[in-house]
Amino acid sequence: MSGTQQPTTAPAANDEVDRPQPADAGAASDNTTRPRPTIAWTRSGAGFSATIDGRTYRVTKYPADAPIQSPYGAYAEGRFIGGGLTLDNVKSRCNAHAARLRFRARSAPSPEADSDPTA
Repeated sequence: MSGTQQPTTAPAANDEVDRPQPADAGAASDNTTRPRPTIAWTRSGAGFSATIDGRTYRVTKYPADAPIQSPYGAYAEGRFIGGGLTLDNVKSRCNAHAARLRFRARSAPSPEADSDPTA
């Protein structure tokens, strides 16, 4: 056999394959991610709006002669958070924005931890 040829091995039998075991529902920790909330986008004017985690998100389609380069824009509580080429892309941007805010809120230290009881 030459140096470039490697011996082949037969695939492992089904009982030998390492597979992840199903997680026990009672053993879930606080660090696990929660499933995404179901979001209902409603038509409003030239775009769509939705409430995600208590915040109002809006997606709008710009007119063809608008100075912005992307045809769709995303807004979180009236603040521009980005644009995109497709409606689904911009809706996903809103979902990602809400997820970042959820993550920040979950990982932020509590105000009680910052206070000094001896002061």
